[in-house]
Amino acid sequence: MKTDDFKFQFIIKTVLTVTLVLFTLLSFSQKQALNTFLSGSSMKNASVSFLAVDLSTGDTIIQHRSSLSLCPASVTKIITTSTALELFGPEHCFTTEIAYSGKIVGGELNGDLIIKGGGDPALGSSNFSYYDGFAEKWAEAVVAAGIKKVNGAIISDISYFNINNVPDGWTWGDIGNYFGAAPLSLNVYDNEFTVTFNTQNSGKLTRVVSIKPEIPYMNFVNHVKAGNVSGDNSMIYGSVNDRTRTAEGLLPAGRSEFEVRGAIPEPPLLLAMELQKSLSLKGVFADTCYYKESPDSVNTTSVFKYKSVPLKEIVSITNLKSMNLYAEVLFRQSGLELNKEVVNPADIISGFWSGKINTEGFFIEDGCGLSRSNAFSAGNLVSLLSYMKKSKNFDAFYESLPVAGKTGTISGMFNGTVAEGNLRAKSGSLNRVRCYAGYLTTKTGKEVAFAILVNNFGCTQSEIKNRIEKLLISLY
Repeated sequence: MKTDDFKFQFIIKTVLTVTLVLFTLLSFSQKQALNTFLSGSSMKNASVSFLAVDLSTGDTIIQHRSSLSLCPASVTKIITTSTALELFGPEHCFTTEIAYSGKIVGGELNGDLIIKGGGDPALGSSNFSYYDGFAEKWAEAVVAAGIKKVNGAIISDISYFNINNVPDGWTWGDIGNYFGAAPLSLNVYDNEFTVTFNTQNSGKLTRVVSIKPEIPYMNFVNHVKAGNVSGDNSMIYGSVNDRTRTAEGLLPAGRSEFEVRGAIPEPPLLLAMELQKSLSLKGVFADTCYYKESPDSVNTTSVFKYKSVPLKEIVSITNLKSMNLYAEVLFRQSGLELNKEVVNPADIISGFWSGKINTEGFFIEDGCGLSRSNAFSAGNLVSLLSYMKKSKNFDAFYESLPVAGKTGTISGMFNGTVAEGNLRAKSGSLNRVRCYAGYLTTKTGKEVAFAILVNNFGCTQSEIKNRIEKLLISLY
């Protein structure tokens, strides 16, 4: 028995020793990868917050200044989409209602036709076939209600949100472009238009070929020239309530068609005009269209309630394509759900997460990450990812994250590496900012939550992206 006991103890000690050696070697490899990442002149003035955690045990695998709060850029969207899923659930739909005031007499509506916004971020979006022909469906419902003529106006009511403008902290250079479109109670076509330029003559003013969708009231001023540039070096300026859009900058010369996207001015007005157009095709005419921000004080009769696509589908596109508009509308929806009196959702959403995750050094200002006033640590983000792993809404959240080497904003990363197909993450980038947060599965099947935020690096975006790839691959 003593001999057997000795053999057993020897085996146990051997296994423990081998395990310790392997763990030490792995830890050394990861620390070496981290040291390599942090080295070099391009990282001399950079700030980095990094954390990777074993989800099964909660143990830290590797970290570097994980409590340091930094600008997260679009990684902010994982907070916004998580909040919306937790508050509403994956199957929730937002409602846009068609109603009327006054009475219908002999087929004539002696009153107004009203589009009541309910904060559908994706209304009319080409991201979803569900919305194809939505204005025609609304017109059919109006005709079915017995309305053959509208003696009043078609009104877009955008009173659902307490505020209908861009968030504080967004720059003038952002808000005229598609990625800076204002989040409203009534949105249409992702609140963006596409202008096609002809850039055949180098050094000369470009020519506008077309603008889609047609925006009858928009004044488009073109100052864009064709030049020796490789991509889109243009900007479009103008606020949400400014009907003029001014385009400046350079586009690559020698193109018969080059597309640039801008933010639609006054989207609720365009929406009302789209319904007006669809009604006219059915012989129902209304003379005027406008929108208002105050709630309707008169009694109305509902004609039709139009549901959005389910929230899980909106969340999927939000994270997959990094849609700022969707994130901001969901941010406002969440704030309204938590407290209808609060104007700025940021004032209430931080409180929602307090006590659920680590919110020390957690500063949120908008829902998409365009504001540079947002600041989170890797610890904050990994805490959120760990929380969502245990949530009943995890599947919808996890499936929304881009897959390494396959989909979304990281489809061009990790190609041909062990991380391809085994890592899901939301990326974020601004000038001198590059960040990632998500999940990966190691070769041994271990599930890991990670976040890395890098600010003020001294190299190109491409170089810092390659550095981050190598560091994350070391986790495998």
